[in-house]
Amino acid sequence: MLDQRLYQGSTIGELIIVALRQFKNRTAFKDEKRVVTYGELEIMIGRAAARLEELGVRKGDAVVQVASNATELFAVAAACYIQGYRSITLLASSSINDQIYAVEDSEARVVIVDDDHICNGIQIKIALADKIQVKSHQAGSGEVGSFWGGASHPKLPLTTDVNPEDIIRQNYTGGTTGAAKGVMTSSRSLVCSALHYMATQPWERSIKYLCASPMGHGGGTVILPVFLKGGCTVLHKRFDAGDVIRAIEQEGITSTVVVPTMLYALLDHPNILSANLTSIRRILYGAAPISTSRLREALRIFGPVFIQSYGQTEAPSTVLILSQEDHLTDDGKRLETAGLPYPGICVRLFSDDCKPVPQGEIGEICVRGPLVMSGYWKKPELTEEALRGGWLHTGDLAYQDEYGYFVIVDRKKDMIISGGFNVYPKEVENALMMHPAVASAAVIGIPDEKWGEAVKAVVVLRPGHTASSRELLAFTKELKGSVQAPKSVDFVETLPLTTLGKVDKKALRTPYWKANTRQVNG
Repeated sequence: MLDQRLYQGSTIGELIIVALRQFKNRTAFKDEKRVVTYGELEIMIGRAAARLEELGVRKGDAVVQVASNATELFAVAAACYIQGYRSITLLASSSINDQIYAVEDSEARVVIVDDDHICNGIQIKIALADKIQVKSHQAGSGEVGSFWGGASHPKLPLTTDVNPEDIIRQNYTGGTTGAAKGVMTSSRSLVCSALHYMATQPWERSIKYLCASPMGHGGGTVILPVFLKGGCTVLHKRFDAGDVIRAIEQEGITSTVVVPTMLYALLDHPNILSANLTSIRRILYGAAPISTSRLREALRIFGPVFIQSYGQTEAPSTVLILSQEDHLTDDGKRLETAGLPYPGICVRLFSDDCKPVPQGEIGEICVRGPLVMSGYWKKPELTEEALRGGWLHTGDLAYQDEYGYFVIVDRKKDMIISGGFNVYPKEVENALMMHPAVASAAVIGIPDEKWGEAVKAVVVLRPGHTASSRELLAFTKELKGSVQAPKSVDFVETLPLTTLGKVDKKALRTPYWKANTRQVNG
């Protein structure tokens, strides 16, 4: 079990209360055509806190939301942080079975949906019978009542008695390698992540942050620091490259967060070269490997505005940072790295037997510091395994270059063993995407009688470009050698994505391995 030092600073609820009062007349959120000030949001959070109390929620209980991005989603989560409830925001696009599992596993008292997901709420209610109360952020239906219609007196002034180590958020991992795990996040962890962002990014005077990915995951991690800086968050229900470009031009967006697939969609949009992108000051990216050739293309189009941040659900968002300055270095290899540790975060590379590896050799990224989770909900054995030796074992493989920068080579579970040699798909994908015709690529291992696993590439070509499989095989072989070069290439119009916008390699592998005895990992 990880031995965390008690973080004796403020809780995230205390910081939210201070921001609400300090920036009362500023705009906190814009969603669709609505504008909400910090003062109005304070009343909304007070109403959410009062309503949750009326519904019988008590400190330590779980509150689940299944809804698209909206101000109400943040208000309920903030009420949970202040009251000491476990806020659980599930992806609205995830399967109903995953949603039912998370609601039941977390022992939630209340589920709040929006009217676009009333059917999800009804199915959850049917599955769990009388164990759960289901409400809607809007009018609801005959079977699902309105959440906001019940509380007439906001719980004001807002106060909190939450401790830094109290669990106030619980995110569920994808569950691609078994049942999903509820990651318990303390107030201490959220404060640490928010302060990391605030301390290490060049914040503009008037912040307009565009959140076009789910608030409960990557896109939402930046809302708290933006909020604490008195900035405005513009919410989109879903990512659309054209809508993002229009928002930058019309709203004067200064910052946003993308995963690599979102960035590629922006780069390939027909309006990108003629768009006015001058308001953008920061684009934060992460969550999945990025092509260095496409990143250089993005730097040419958007300018020197990029920051890479590496983390995971168990250590939210701020483990390693590659700064804006790092993106402008003359060192051609720097863009291939994930950067250096955030302040106060200790990062080491360990072998399978938990021993440090020499500089330049590959080991597993292990993390220690106030950012790290408190464990997995009701899974002590998995918690013990993940936090063995007092370190969070991330499952990511990396090495350190001569300057101490961490270079992530791949996930442990994605590594291909072909003919006894280790092949890291990320390296092969980067090589493929250096070809001018390739928009994106995914590399997987498939069964092979001779090699055990053969390297296969699945490629999306850029609009108006052509390339043959023979051409791409020869191109990659010249760059990476015969061992790492794909043995075959499939061309597709789009790569399958997870609900978080990452390439779904489990979906790509499954057809090849489903009749094989080897476990298919995601």
